[in-house]
Amino acid sequence: MKIVEKRWEYGTYIAFDEVPAELLKFTPGCRVVPAPYAGKPDAFYLVARYEPGENRYFPKGGFEVVTDGSMRRSFELDQVVVWTDGANSKKKATVRKKQDAAPKKVRVKVTKVSEDKAEAPAAKNAAAPVAKKHPHVCGATKKDGTSCQMRTAEGTRCRHHK
Repeated sequence: MKIVEKRWEYGTYIAFDEVPAELLKFTPGCRVVPAPYAGKPDAFYLVARYEPGENRYFPKGGFEVVTDGSMRRSFELDQVVVWTDGANSKKKATVRKKQDAAPKKVRVKVTKVSEDKAEAPAAKNAAAPVAKKHPHVCGATKKDGTSCQMRTAEGTRCRHHK
């Protein structure tokens, strides 16, 4: 199967040439690939196939297809084949390249650490400084054994521990 340019009265159009017979078995609603969209991820579905003289809008015959977005398009008889995995192999090849690509290398910047900074991690392991209690907290022991941290007026207890 080859993709070729054919002449017509207004210029050229892209069509298939030397198509195997199994790619020409059309049924309404089957997925098809128009020649201008070969290798692209677009999806087209067959609405109808018209032989020459069968429809006044297709005097030389043709295909009426619909896209995923419900847009109807028409193509010549030699522009459409049945969709197979091989018909979209160009798209699959690009996807395969992206998956097989090697991961990007990460650059690590190495810096020298002075002796002053070398002791800094040891300081992190030291005991945390004890937080000073707010001078105006209840301080009474709760049922779970911890001290109450509710703020109160100076020298008084909270409403729960009066």
